[in-house]
Amino acid sequence: MKTRDLVRTAVAGTFRNRLRTSLTALAIVIGAFTLALTLAVNNGLNSYIDDTVATVGSEDTLTVTKPAGEVEGDIVRYDPDAPTVGGIGSSGSVLLGASSGQTELLTTDDLDTLRSLDGVERVHTVRPVRVDYLQLEDAPEADRWKLSLSPGIPGVRFPLAAGTQPDLDSDEPQILLPRDYVKILGLDSADDLAGRTLLLGVTDPTGTQETLTATVVGVTDPVLTFSTPAATPSVALAEAIYDIQARGLPDEQKNRWALAAVTVTTEQGTPVADSVAAVQERLDETGFQGRTIDDILGQFRAFFDAILLMLIGFAAITLLAGSLGIINTLLMSVQERTREIGLLKALGLTSRRVFTLFSLEAVTIGVLSATIGITTPVALAPWVNQVLAEGPLADLPGLQLISFTPTLIAAVAAVIIGIAFTAGTLPAIRAASKDPIDALRHE
Repeated sequence: MKTRDLVRTAVAGTFRNRLRTSLTALAIVIGAFTLALTLAVNNGLNSYIDDTVATVGSEDTLTVTKPAGEVEGDIVRYDPDAPTVGGIGSSGSVLLGASSGQTELLTTDDLDTLRSLDGVERVHTVRPVRVDYLQLEDAPEADRWKLSLSPGIPGVRFPLAAGTQPDLDSDEPQILLPRDYVKILGLDSADDLAGRTLLLGVTDPTGTQETLTATVVGVTDPVLTFSTPAATPSVALAEAIYDIQARGLPDEQKNRWALAAVTVTTEQGTPVADSVAAVQERLDETGFQGRTIDDILGQFRAFFDAILLMLIGFAAITLLAGSLGIINTLLMSVQERTREIGLLKALGLTSRRVFTLFSLEAVTIGVLSATIGITTPVALAPWVNQVLAEGPLADLPGLQLISFTPTLIAAVAAVIIGIAFTAGTLPAIRAASKDPIDALRHE
């Protein structure tokens, strides 16, 4: 029997009992659907996280802070003499910045130490600044709003709703504003906000409030890395704010920074991760703490991976049930076709060909199940993504929750067909091992 005839016979044998085959394939279809949808959701989430990574920094950048005391895990022992970010030092000077009191402000000596470390290419400093309010230049004083500032770090690329990325090194006071402020400021769209001039209120240590102007160069979409909307100032704007907030303080107290972004030198042929890990170890040895992108976004990935494993477990249970169904279906088919197997062997069909025949029947069930189980979520994905984007996920623009790729589709299909083939092995072996004389005598 030629291979073509063998395939035709296997397909015909598979649908000899259509109801039994359909019920067997249904369990595999459910498993294939669940597995394909789970991996597509994971692919969509990972793509979104990869895009979000760009809002934290590049892979060759470390965010460096100085723990304010002895560190035990993520907890820092209290030290009343440490000049912490957002607190008041022992000299009584106001040290402005973030609200966390677990990191110490960096000094000029600290920056020199960072620059001297082997493997450090560049040190970008971030001032601990804040503003009292923001206001459109032509808006009334009653229309003022609170604003949080997030430092701009080299390599950070924000998802834009309008405008451009800020030039951190520009001499012009620039700012990147969250899209949340479009409606708050009474504008119709992000394009209306980009290019506008803002008034920023800043208070000095004596309580005197001054006003700075800044140009909105871009408007950002929401990202995972910020729990509340935060704006990103250029270096020139941050320095102008800090000059007001630190006015009257001694020079040694002015020269303080909230954190630094360290760019790592990577030699040709050396993986970036290895170079970053080496610099990270040197930072730890000198009393600093360097965090990578994986450190910052690790909790997001761990959360999504845990959900993925749970859903894959559900799919695996369904596929296991489907595999038992294939075994049962083919064993019944072997039993019902015993005399047919004996006749085929008597006519010269080898045991290997008989094994191939029944294995092809299992593969046919797998191909049918994979086709239905995969094409269904692929066809529904665009519609589901649109509904989610306009509803529950409206605050996460750019997120395509269900994302299929040719590689993913091929991988799922291969897994389903492989499972079907494996499940059909036992019945195929049983069919191939039958003695033709005994098979022909079977009633």
